[in-house]
Amino acid sequence: MDRFAQIALILLAGGCLLCGCTSQAGAQIPASDALRRDAEAYAAAQNVSVSEAVLRLRAQDPVGELQAVLLEQEPEAFAGLWIEHDPDYRVFVAVTRDQRCIRGRYIVGGPLADVVEMREAEMTWAELTATQMALMQVLDLVDSRAHTGVDVKENCVLLYASDYQALEAKLGALDLSLPDPVCLVQTGPYAEAPPVDPPPGIVFPRQRPPEGLGAEMTALIVGELLEVDGCLRVGTGGESHLIIWHRNYIVTAAEDGRLQIRNGSGLLVAEVGDVVSMGGGETPAVERVAVTEIPDHCGGPYWIAGSRVERQASE
Repeated sequence: MDRFAQIALILLAGGCLLCGCTSQAGAQIPASDALRRDAEAYAAAQNVSVSEAVLRLRAQDPVGELQAVLLEQEPEAFAGLWIEHDPDYRVFVAVTRDQRCIRGRYIVGGPLADVVEMREAEMTWAELTATQMALMQVLDLVDSRAHTGVDVKENCVLLYASDYQALEAKLGALDLSLPDPVCLVQTGPYAEAPPVDPPPGIVFPRQRPPEGLGAEMTALIVGELLEVDGCLRVGTGGESHLIIWHRNYIVTAAEDGRLQIRNGSGLLVAEVGDVVSMGGGETPAVERVAVTEIPDHCGGPYWIAGSRVERQASE
């Protein structure tokens, strides 16, 4: 991820670690070359002047400091912080009580005084995070891989579920219920995976369909695609990872018996013996990830493959 993309994640995402505006005194400090490059990219993306972009980028520290102070000093009132860019640039601070006192104590006379707006909320940040933890514990009890989050704007704990009826059935079977308040975000249904029918003797574990967000790990592995005792692995630097394939992938055999990997469209993406690259990430255990049971001779380390596999050109 490039430098501006990292900054954009901070500035554009609705959450708690966000940016604001700074004082005119701060604006008089010359911008470094790196800051100016970031500001130029941000200015183009947000359709603001470079000088305004510099102010906003420099204001990350004041907003982070404001959040830290409110979390420490006002835990029974602070409910979250976020920014909005349109129609005007504003920093929003949500509290459950004492708006005027909190503004006077922490904002008036400070670098963010002109851009902060107060919002009323029902649950504090501490209560939201406690509710999210309780939700995660319930999901773990029913062996659910749904995802959770916190929406500070809506003052609610989010539940990302692809099949809520199936989750309700799991909860009902154990006489469990979700904590309150939980806001449901429907993420499915996802496309049905193609049937998998590996050649005889070949183990081809695939990932379970998502029960929450269809997120993928973003690490990268590059190595030779190997077949070892019927197990498909990627070898790198003296070791090899057993691949837990994306749910849309299948394995077939060519006329000469060479194993071939095909994507969800049926296109050939790699063959055994190729050097391949694939996104994903390493995991120590796969019991909750793989659809099929993995035999003992196909041991780890395991690589949870992303949805993109590419054959590397030969040198």
